[in-house]
Amino acid sequence: MVCPPLGDTRSFLPLIAHIEMRHIRREANQAAHRLARARIGRHCDVLWFEDPPDLI
Repeated sequence: MVCPPLGDTRSFLPLIAHIEMRHIRREANQAAHRLARARIGRHCDVLWFEDPPDLI
């Protein structure tokens, strides 16, 4: 099963000259995992410029 964001990313792969994708276990990248989980169900973009969200 491919989640929608990953499917969207894969559609752009032919446009990029060189790309490498690797699976990294969530335990190895807790900040990215928490940000991805926080994004689920949101329909608007969230931006920050100086202070990152408390969840990371």
